[in-house]
Amino acid sequence: MSYSINELAKLAGISTRTLRYYDKQGLLKARRNSENNYRYYEESEVDQLQKILFLKLFDLPLEQIKQVMQTSTETQYQVLRSQRSKLVAEQKHLDDLIRNLDKTLATMKGEAQMTDTEKFATLKKEMINKNEKNTVGKLGKNMVTLK
Repeated sequence: MSYSINELAKLAGISTRTLRYYDKQGLLKARRNSENNYRYYEESEVDQLQKILFLKLFDLPLEQIKQVMQTSTETQYQVLRSQRSKLVAEQKHLDDLIRNLDKTLATMKGEAQMTDTEKFATLKKEMINKNEKNTVGKLGKNMVTLK
């Protein structure tokens, strides 16, 4: 299916200006109608836009996204797979925090008890994670290793 620039922008929830910018930067090249020179997008560009938006969601700079998009499909797959692993780890971490907070709330109401070790276990992990993120941030947190 072909999409006009307006249709694709609406479908993806972004502006036509963003699509024009991606085209200008060589990140997502639009096809052109030979009769009226209008931009249009086929399935391959739709797939590419989805990958771009995922990588953008992971705070990668556009220049780095462009580098990723110029690699093989297998490398793109590995980059997205790596980002998925990071999301799963973050989800697990948030689940741990929620469980600890729920137990704290139950303890405050007298419905449960926590050991002193339990009280701080998740919070210690949180501090360690923050320290690691700060260290990684100083070294270039958005770097993606390309093969």
